[in-house]
Order: sequence, then structure tokens, then C-alpha cells
Amino acid sequence: MAGFLEQTTVSLDSMLLLGDNFYGPAKDGFSVDSERWRTTFEEVYSPQVFDCPCHVVLGNHDYGDNRGGEQVQLAYARRGGTRWRMPAKWYRVDVGGDPARLTLLALDSNLRRGKEADAQMEWLVRSAVPAARARGAPRRSTAWGGTECCARSPGSTPIQTAATGFT
Repeated sequence: MAGFLEQTTVSLDSMLLLGDNFYGPAKDGFSVDSERWRTTFEEVYSPQVFDCPCHVVLGNHDYGDNRGGEQVQLAYARRGGTRWRMPAKWYRVDVGGDPARLTLLALDSNLRRGKEADAQMEWLVRSAVPAARARGAPRRSTAWGGTECCARSPGSTPIQTAATGFT
């Protein structure tokens, strides 16, 4: 990707990391100060080539390979001075100018049952989907999370849309 961008006039508004951001246990322990951030994110997606925000969602390896890895990734985004964007386990972001050309709904597809899953579903149904519709979202739109997607077809209800990504 870096080679492609260096050879074209394409400029990025945003990048998306769709989960499984880190594989395997970190040798030095996984924290916001871990060397892994430099070697796996900051150098791989160097700001000289990828000079844009990087919107991130969690995958199963982000939970399972390093105890508390999901909290470390959220904390890294909060510390500032990085392009890593993850304000919560699920969130909405508008990209591509003002008015936005694209609304992204970042979901955590690891949350299948329990209070967090219920809270995410409630957020999706009551906040994100109606807000997108109010802004004139297209009749077919996509929500992304981890390695799963759900697409809303004409005539489907928000609950059908949300349920698609959680079955």
C-alpha cells in the first residue's frame, strides 16, 4: 500500500483497521508504552505516507492474545499524538470533509451477549442508524466491525440490520 501511494497522486482522508490489530503475546508486555506500537503500527503505517487518521476496531486477537489488550488499544488512542483513533469499542465517525462524504459505524463484533453487547445494540438502533437516516444516508449502507459487516437492504428495519452482524 505504501508503494502504491508513493507512486500515485492519491491522498487518504482516513485509514481503517478492521480488527486483529496485534497477533500473539507481546514479549515486553502490552501497554501504551510497548515497543509493539512502533514496530506494528507507527512504522508500518508511517505518517510520511499515511498522513491521516486511522480508525480502528477490535478483533478477537485483540482480546485474546494479550490480557487486557482491548483496554490498551483504547488507552493508546486517548493519549494523543497518534493517528490511532478508537474513542470506544463502538463508535460513529464522519469522514471526507464537511459535509461528510461517508459515515462509518464502527462495531465490536466480539460482543455477542451480555451488558456490553446490549449497550452496543441499543446505541446502534437508537442513535447511529436514525442519525444516519436523518442526514440522508443512502438506502443501502454498511456497518463494519472486526471482520464482519452487515448491509442494510431497502425495507429492512434497524433491528434486522443490527442483528445481521451479531448472529
